[in-house]
Amino acid sequence: MNHHINIVAMPTAIDMTDFSQDARCYLSSSMPVLRQYLTIKEENQIIEQFRQSWRPNVQVLWNGILREEAQKWADEHNMQTLTTVMGLLMNKENPLCPNHDKTKSSWARYIKGASAVFAWSISRGKTVVVLSPPPPQRFNPIGLTNFQMIEAPILHWAAALSHTSLQIYSVHPMVKGAEDFSLPDLARE
Repeated sequence: MNHHINIVAMPTAIDMTDFSQDARCYLSSSMPVLRQYLTIKEENQIIEQFRQSWRPNVQVLWNGILREEAQKWADEHNMQTLTTVMGLLMNKENPLCPNHDKTKSSWARYIKGASAVFAWSISRGKTVVVLSPPPPQRFNPIGLTNFQMIEAPILHWAAALSHTSLQIYSVHPMVKGAEDFSLPDLARE
């Protein structure tokens, strides 16, 4: 028998309407490491932004390619990167972007925290696309990317705890013929 409590069901438009202040802290209380990256206020602000912009099962993670290449690929496929979902919170020109109040290192911590919330949100869904170079260079050999240190472990952790079945599609945008290989029409599902 499969027993698990789905406290926050994000996949179908991130229904967080009944969030109390205590429930909003659920993510950081279940992932205490999040506190080293985000304040509770920042976590709540990111969750609120996700609630407004999230489209289920069209998220893209990336590793080993430039952020701009990942964003271009996602835009061409009507999918969402962290930057897409974060909206104005990532636009350094916008006064809502917390970058104005942060040093370079505190901004990097904020992005790591946002990546953790993004990965956790993805884990509540059914599918995700991971863009990467082809093997053998698929992952950074040092292992210090946000994908390797934060996002992938959270996806594995969430799947182990809730026995979810997240389909991960690996796409290699730099390889002719593999840039869309085995990619279902996720944007329309």
